[in-house]
Amino acid sequence: MWIVVLGISVVVVFGIIRYVKLVQQNAFAKHLPLLNPSYPIVGNGLMLIGKPEHEKFRNLRKMTSIDYPLTRFYLGPRVMVGTTDPEIAQQILTDPVWMDKPFIYEFFQLSYGLLTSKYGIWRSHRRALSPAFNMKILQSFIPTFKHFSQKLVDRLAVLPEGTTIDVDVDVTTCFLEIGLFTTFGYDSSKLTECKEIGSSIQRFIHLLSKRIMTVPHYNDFVYRWTKDYKQSESVRAYMDNWAKFLLKEVAHRYAVRSTEPKEGKKDVREPKIFVDELYTNKMIKFSDDELVHHAITILCAATDTSSNSIGFTLLSLGMYPEVQQKVYEEVMRIYPTDESEFTPESLKQLEYMEMVIKETLRLFPVGPMILRQSVADSTIAGLFIPKGNIFGIDIFNMHRRKDIYGEDADQFNPERFSPERSKDRNPFSFLAFSGGARGCIGIRFAMMSMKIMMACMVKNFVIKTELKNEDLRFKFDIILRKLDGYTVQLEKRNKTY
Repeated sequence: MWIVVLGISVVVVFGIIRYVKLVQQNAFAKHLPLLNPSYPIVGNGLMLIGKPEHEKFRNLRKMTSIDYPLTRFYLGPRVMVGTTDPEIAQQILTDPVWMDKPFIYEFFQLSYGLLTSKYGIWRSHRRALSPAFNMKILQSFIPTFKHFSQKLVDRLAVLPEGTTIDVDVDVTTCFLEIGLFTTFGYDSSKLTECKEIGSSIQRFIHLLSKRIMTVPHYNDFVYRWTKDYKQSESVRAYMDNWAKFLLKEVAHRYAVRSTEPKEGKKDVREPKIFVDELYTNKMIKFSDDELVHHAITILCAATDTSSNSIGFTLLSLGMYPEVQQKVYEEVMRIYPTDESEFTPESLKQLEYMEMVIKETLRLFPVGPMILRQSVADSTIAGLFIPKGNIFGIDIFNMHRRKDIYGEDADQFNPERFSPERSKDRNPFSFLAFSGGARGCIGIRFAMMSMKIMMACMVKNFVIKTELKNEDLRFKFDIILRKLDGYTVQLEKRNKTY
């Protein structure tokens, strides 16, 4: 019996010592405005645990304030400093001291992926991967973007006229097909479980989000006793298996190609597959685990984030028909027939569409918050922050600041991104693709693919919805999602060409 008592006593003493150390570590921020209610051990966690999804998101929004340059909040016993100030965000995102990612990103179990890796790994891998995203490679994907966007149109065109549909599944499948080809060179028609892979990506992200929003599950020992842990392990094993299968296909293709005689120069128009670039990389010889992590990261980013953005863009066009008409007229001016080709030059001419996409991403940013951790002591806005602390940049609230975007900042207006209105705006007031050195490596890939998909959609359909901007409710799922999907009605256009 005394052994049990002794064991419990040791655990309690250790817990008290650990808690006192955390209180001392958090003392630097004690004078900052604090969101209430906040309690010892769980911090602000009770505002999230057991709450409906839309209420969780609403409470997350309260954790920072535009009334103060810096605020503090607690997810568990650790303090996090937050801001919605673009100048402070710029300092955080451009200072090498703040290039690391906090412990939450370890939940992904993708320690080599660019999104989640620690600073040392990210720095060497980013340098090695950057050539795989150069403009020549991206331009080689234009026919691929067009091909799969047209497949999406064809799938939707067979629906009865005026059908109400949640476009999420079809758009996600389309981006998954694009991702499979551009990442692995794999023809998705050979894959019978394409939709299952898309669902596994969304399930993986949802389970990660659920863990982040449940403070007790930060402890690995506690989390291992939950149903979510078993589901997470199952989904992750499934993702690893299909990533390894696809990488094996690439390795086989590469081995065969290396034995074939070279037949002159390679056609510059032939797509240059990302994973091929990794296998032939001269800076780093990636291990199998590194290849799997990069493959999953790239495919998740190419699929889930882009499909979510297209869902919001289609909803926005449906809610604002006058904007949709201007997009349609621009598309028809540049691509008047079905035979009109997408080229790098013509995509640059889609200026109004780019404004629409940016305004959509302003109101509905893929990542509503960025978290960074310091690798050394730092001073931000006069606050000394010791090494190892966490900083949150609230993108959702920053993008809706009225002192930056006007009194109608909560409304949809693409003209905000006209050259005249945006020229004097701090570039770090728009962080749809993050910013600084650890900004999104695939920003040009995303913009090109979204422009082509949207051009194909508005050429073929009038998008309608009964929803209004004020009706939209959101949930935090690592990325920002709309509750109840992206429901629109698609009306076929009468073509006259």
